[in-house]
Amino acid sequence: MLPDTLLLPFIWLLNGILALTYLTIEHIAVVLLALPLYWLISTTEKAQRPWMMGASAMALVGAMFGSLAVGLWLLVMASASVLTIRLEKFNPDTLRWRVAGGIAAYALIGLGAAIYKLLAPSMMSDSFFAQGQVYLSTIVGVATIIAPVGFLGILVQAVWAHPPLEGSPEDMYSQIRTRGRR
Repeated sequence: MLPDTLLLPFIWLLNGILALTYLTIEHIAVVLLALPLYWLISTTEKAQRPWMMGASAMALVGAMFGSLAVGLWLLVMASASVLTIRLEKFNPDTLRWRVAGGIAAYALIGLGAAIYKLLAPSMMSDSFFAQGQVYLSTIVGVATIIAPVGFLGILVQAVWAHPPLEGSPEDMYSQIRTRGRR
């Protein structure tokens, strides 16, 4: 047996490790995005969990196949969602529905932008699409920036735009239900 033949399994293993390292670095936003999405799924109530899992799966696919900006925006959105849910004491269940919907919607925007980027060169041959290509590209570019900024605005509103409470939300609900009698 030749010495080169003995080294082949180790070379293959090294090649696999290098390929995995390259893919991890190339998709670092996806790797980092998995952490807040896991927290969102694991802390969500059982009734909401399938929706959050679906939104998270769409976010991971959108971050993987979309541009780097889409992956980074999804990472910012998911991380801000985790922080906001941890801060929110008034109605966290409603906020979780907003988070699932916002992340899913932006994942669809990211996937749509990736599909448009893939199909745009083939549409240039048709004069009808060629005339509107700049307009469509502008809409896609603006949507990938405006949607996450709007989502972050909704999260800020969810934390800071509450009526002032005299006590905890549980005390307020109890006071309303008993009409102030203890």
